[in-house]
Amino acid sequence: MSDDDYVEPNEELLDEEDAEYSKKSEYSKPMVIQTQVMRCNELRSKEMNEGKTIRTFDKTGNYKIIDVPDTRQPYIGSVIALKNNLSPEVYRDKKIQEEIEKINNKIKELFEKYKYRELVLKNNKDRTYRLEYSGNEYLPKKGAVLTNNINKIYGKPAEENRVEGLWDSKVSAYWDAMVFLYDDLFSIINLLIDKNEYFKEKSGW
Repeated sequence: MSDDDYVEPNEELLDEEDAEYSKKSEYSKPMVIQTQVMRCNELRSKEMNEGKTIRTFDKTGNYKIIDVPDTRQPYIGSVIALKNNLSPEVYRDKKIQEEIEKINNKIKELFEKYKYRELVLKNNKDRTYRLEYSGNEYLPKKGAVLTNNINKIYGKPAEENRVEGLWDSKVSAYWDAMVFLYDDLFSIINLLIDKNEYFKEKSGW
């Protein structure tokens, strides 16, 4: 860049005190938050149905796998989005932080309680077979085919015994519990919104 191309910086634009959104800006955070709160209300007002994986054959005999989405997860995702939009406000409120941290700890406990620890078949040097923990831990979808044992048939190599829907009851219990935890989180966030008079005529935000 030549000296002729240099433009003197505008000190007013660099002033930290002016580094907030203008009141005339098209971006309205209260409107964004209001829209997201309404979405949370809409999703929570619907029946909470569990997702699943369906394995079937079409009319021509082709094998098909159909994933049915879990309607509980969009609600949970909408509450997470609302919380993320309010991150600065949460950061400034230590009491709200403490309440959210309690919920986060319960969420971690739920995962530890219901997670699936993946097993894989290993061929040992003495030509015996056993299942070993792969190190992967996750919550499967309902209807997922998972390994739980070894099939041993005389004269044939050992195979993993895989069962469809092995973890279904635990998956259902996990997401049911998650909905209630995110209900609590949604309530806490609404308290934060009310505390800061977000939707009143004279907003403190």
